[in-house]
Formats: sequence, C-alpha cells, structure tokens
Amino acid sequence: MFVRPDQRGSGIGRRILADLEKFAADPELIGANRIRLETAIRDTSAIGLYDSSGYATIDSYVPGHTEVNVAREKQIG
Repeated sequence: MFVRPDQRGSGIGRRILADLEKFAADPELIGANRIRLETAIRDTSAIGLYDSSGYATIDSYVPGHTEVNVAREKQIG
C-alpha cells in the first residue's frame, strides 16, 4: 500500500490495513486465516505499522530478497 506523504501520520494506513484484514478473514469473501506482508528493510514506517498491528517477524518469502526485505505475518482467522 502507499500513503501520500502529506497524508502520513493521519491513521489512513492503519485503517487500510484493518480493512484488508477484515476483508481477507471474511469467509464469504476470502476466508484467509493469516496475512503475510513483505516490505523493503528501509521502509521503517511500514515496518512500525505492521509491528504495532500485531504482525510477527518471519523469514522473507521472496527468493533472493532476504537482505533487502523483511516479512511479517499475522493470524487473522
């Protein structure tokens, strides 16, 4: 996801993430039981959002990106 710089800090990223989790967990839509996210290691804002939203660190799932990306996972269902 991307939030414009002038909108950062307004909580919009957190609302988007929460809506994504609800949508993904809904058994009539997707019915997922977990969400995995991956972002660039330098994207400290995204990492902070994921960590503060209950996502746990997991190994990178993108081959060859373990030195430039970090991955997170959360059980949602």
